[in-house]
Amino acid sequence: MSVQNDSRAVMTLDAGGTNFVFSAIRGNRSVVEPFVLPANADNLEQSLASITAGFRRVRESLAEPPAAISFAFPGPCDYFSGI
Repeated sequence: MSVQNDSRAVMTLDAGGTNFVFSAIRGNRSVVEPFVLPANADNLEQSLASITAGFRRVRESLAEPPAAISFAFPGPCDYFSGI
């Protein structure tokens, strides 16, 4: 199976310091129009609530349960130290 003909949906989150961008892909194409929620980076409870609300909204837009969730968190990485 190639990425282009994979029929499974994957929910996506592109997390930034200011906003979270949510969507879903199937077969390497977007199937849910991307939308933005505030990251609330200064408040953990609000930030987690935004993540939960965003994925709930994406899930409600899909006809079937997703096969996976993809997260993208930008920032400096130290792969050798696991950070």
